[in-house]
Amino acid sequence: MKNYFNINKTSLFIASTTIVFILINYLSIDKKNTLLITTSLYLTVLITYFLIAHKKKTYSFLNNIKVEIKNIHWPTKKDVNQTTLMVVIIILLTSMTLWIIDSLLTYIISKIM
Repeated sequence: MKNYFNINKTSLFIASTTIVFILINYLSIDKKNTLLITTSLYLTVLITYFLIAHKKKTYSFLNNIKVEIKNIHWPTKKDVNQTTLMVVIIILLTSMTLWIIDSLLTYIISKIM
């Protein structure tokens, strides 16, 4: 069959499902819950379609994620504790410095006024 409009299957599927879900939302009585349900259903249908349509790419992508996760260097408990302590110390020092500067400026301005 000749494709006169140059529409591929993916575009046709997205357009038709969008129209169906818009009609469901428009014709529904309870707008608030129907919108949430149909939106989540619509996204589920689209994600499922793309996963099935691009099975090889999806499998390759998920495989690459698994390989990359294995290559991650997770910090040890000691590293996490050290960096947390450093952050807390820096925050305390910064806050104390700003408090001192604020107090000095307040004192100077009160003497001037």
